[in-house]
This record gives sequence, C-alpha cells and structure tokens, in this order.
Amino acid sequence: MCKAPIGYSNKITEDGKKYIKPIESDAKIIKWAFEKVAQGQYNVDQIFKEASKRGIRCCRANFWNLIHNPVYCGKIYLSGYKDEQPRHVPGLHDPIITEDLFYEVQDYLNGKKKIYRTQLGSTEIFQLRGFILCPQCGKILTASASKGRAIKYNHYHCHSSCGTRFKAEVANELFITELRKFTLRPGMEEVYKLLILEEYKQSTKDGKAEVKQIKEALEKANTELLNARRLLLTSDIDPYEYRTIKNEYEIKISKLESQLIKASTEVKNIEPLINKAITSLSNLDKVYEMANNEIKKDIIGSIYPEKLTFDGMHYRTTRLNEAVRLI
Repeated sequence: MCKAPIGYSNKITEDGKKYIKPIESDAKIIKWAFEKVAQGQYNVDQIFKEASKRGIRCCRANFWNLIHNPVYCGKIYLSGYKDEQPRHVPGLHDPIITEDLFYEVQDYLNGKKKIYRTQLGSTEIFQLRGFILCPQCGKILTASASKGRAIKYNHYHCHSSCGTRFKAEVANELFITELRKFTLRPGMEEVYKLLILEEYKQSTKDGKAEVKQIKEALEKANTELLNARRLLLTSDIDPYEYRTIKNEYEIKISKLESQLIKASTEVKNIEPLINKAITSLSNLDKVYEMANNEIKKDIIGSIYPEKLTFDGMHYRTTRLNEAVRLI
C-alpha cells in the first residue's frame, strides 16, 4: 500500500480492501490552509508557517504539493493509457475540501484569480479603528483612505479641527511591537503552566473532595444492596423485605450516580486548554498578524479594557486587563 497523503491515514476494511481516511486534526488545518490561500490575504509561505505551528508536519515543498493535490477534494489522477487521456476521476475516499475551493485555490496559484491583499481603503487595514484616542483632544480617531496621483494613502485621523493624523501602516506595525511586550519570555511557558495548574487545583479542591465522598457513598450503597441479596438467599429476610430494601437502594444509587456525573463534570482537566492558551500567548504578535479583523478586535478588546492613546510613536492606556498586567 502506498503511503497516504498528508492528512490521511491508510486503512483496511474487514474484507481486505484498502482505503484512506482523513485524520480529523490534520484535516481541519488543511481545510483552513486551502481557505486562507483562496482568500489571498497572505502568501503561501506565511500560510505554510502558520499551518506548521498548528500541527501539520511537512516541508515547504510538500506543502506546495499538498495545495496542488486534487485528492483533497475527493479526486485521484489517472495517467493516460493507449488512447485515453490523463484525467482526474472521483475517488472512493472522503474529501477534506470542496471541488469549488480546490479549483479556486488553483486559479489563485496559476495567477488566474486576481487577489487584492489588504486593499487600500478597505476595512482590513484599519484594524485599530474605534480603539485609538486622539492625543490632542481625546476623541476617538476614525480612519479613511485619501487618493494621491498614483496611490492611496491610509490614515487614522481625528474628526475635529486639531488635525491629528497618523499613517495606518505605521500605527499598525507599532501596535504589533506593543503586543510583543506581552509575549512570554523563553523558558517561562512551563512556569506559567505550573502556576495556573496549581491555582486551579486549589480552587477545585472542594469539588474533588465532593467527588470522593459521593464515590464512597455509592460504593457503600452498592455493598449494602449486595448484603441484602445475600440475606435473601440465606432466608434471613423474606422476598417482600428484599424488594422494599432493593427499591430504596436503587433510588439512592440512581441519585448518587447523577450527583457523581455532575460533580465530575465540574472538575475538568484544563491542561490541554492551558497548553493552547500559553502557546497563543507565546506567539501573541504572530497570532494577531495572521488573524482576520474580527479576531484582531477580540484580541485588542481582551487586553485593553479602555481605549488606547497613540502619539505617533507610542501607545498608552489608563488600564490593562489584570491578567495581562501581571504578565
């Protein structure tokens, strides 16, 4: 059997037929990569680097082959034989992306689809609109593009007569520099993880004690019900008494099992969530750069509860998110 393409694994049915099946975690990243290429907001190398961070294991050349491979839209390539021409035919495997998306990506890669990366005058470049205050009058800056002889100029600017105006590209780049202040220093990731886990364990200590108590009560109830069965077998109690005891303990056991499920759900394993959060925090500037405007605004709002003041070189704010301030 040939090695399955990236994102798929080789499988064999019970009757010995070979097939490939999508690996769910890889399939999500591959679909994301195709969608990003089709959008044209970032070049393929940028998307490859981000896909690698998300978990795809391949070299740059293999990534280029991946986004050209029709297997991901459910098709396979058949080479020509005698009078037959080479062609793509539907495969028996599950596709990861749609045919429309695949061919949209091919058009982009072949230069047939014109893409405007961060169009001048579009909202994409004005990612800080609504978050910046004028350093002169304190009003919220708006943003717009003005047309020169050959190109357009993008600015954050004030509505008032104070004339405050900043180049959007410069303000955006300086904001990314500001975000780098909150990324974790190398080697600190594990320290943060241990501290958060310890704090979580302390805060959920009562919940774990409750789970233990419920388990002990459940074990005791099951033991007492078993003892009742033994008494019935030895004729120490009659069937009527056993049925009464059995009904009573079945209700008790059912309630305890329900309590156990609820208590166990409340005490979660948050380590995977912490790992994800710390990875994002360690690469906060890169996460921000790769995000769309909606996520960018979420990142800004989560770090800065108050508006930012920008003087052309530096950002300042009256208050930071408490967790960020501690970092």
